[in-house]
Formats: sequence, structure tokens, C-alpha cells
Amino acid sequence: MSAPSTRAAAAALALGAALTARPAAAQPPPVSPEDFVSAVSGSHAYEIMAARVVLTESRDPAVRGFAEAMIRDHETLQASLRAAAGRSGLPPSPPTVGAEEARLLGALQSLRGPDLDRAYARQQAGAHRSALATEEGYARSGSDPDLRAAAQADLPTIRHHLADAERLAPPG
Repeated sequence: MSAPSTRAAAAALALGAALTARPAAAQPPPVSPEDFVSAVSGSHAYEIMAARVVLTESRDPAVRGFAEAMIRDHETLQASLRAAAGRSGLPPSPPTVGAEEARLLGALQSLRGPDLDRAYARQQAGAHRSALATEEGYARSGSDPDLRAAAQADLPTIRHHLADAERLAPPG
């Protein structure tokens, strides 16, 4: 993993942890625009790759429909992020996944049938919780106005994805 990917993954994890561990009035640590773009780009890449894995194996219509929506929506969100980064004068961030996402993808690739469907739904619920924390944090306190607006615009889609993933994920 490259230094920017490692730095972005660490920033996203720190922001997510800060948002869940601190009282609502406390502010999360600042995340640079570059780190935000890298983290969110990696999140979109993971969502798309995981959905493609699932579409090759799943036979569950609900899971397949969700995966198709993930590809469509995250490709759109990725394009919006690239446009916002460009308006901010930032170079495009390559859509690469971090070590944890690569591990999750490997786990999905090793599963079949209902085990794959359950694992995918659980992964998606967790990934969207993390994405929501990252995007909410930047929308609230990010330093770049174009990226703040992009994060704010992403929130309804991410919240919708999280609700859908939680409906697919079995309890426990």
C-alpha cells in the first residue's frame, strides 16, 4: 500500500473512531483535503469491487439488486468526488483499496451461496457506517468548501445504502 493510501486509511479510521468515541459536542480531528479524497475514493473502490464479487456468485435477488445499486451509485459518487477534487485543484486519487478492504474482498471471494450473501451484507453495513462517519465529519468541519459540499451531497445516498445494508444483514 502506498504512503498516501496508508495515510488516508489512517485518517479515515481516526475520524470514524473520533466520531463514535467522543461526545456529540466535540469536534473530530481535522482531515486534510487530500486525505479525505483518498479515503473516500478508496471507500468507493471497495464498494464497487465487493459488489462485482457478489454479482459473480450470489443468486439472491435482493443481494444482487443491492450490489447493482452499489456499483451504479458509487461510480456516480466517485465521479462527483473527482469533479470536486478537480475544482479544488487536487490531483485525482487512484481508486485503490487499503489492506483491510483487500482482506474483506478476499474473504468474500472465498465464500459461496448464503454465506457469501450474509458476509457481504454485514461488510456493507460496516463499510457504510464508516463511510457515513467520514463524510459527516468532513461535511461538518472539512477545510475545503468544494469537498465539504460534495460530502454533504453524498450523505443521503450513504444513509440510504446503510439502511438497505442493515435490512439485508441478519441480526447478530
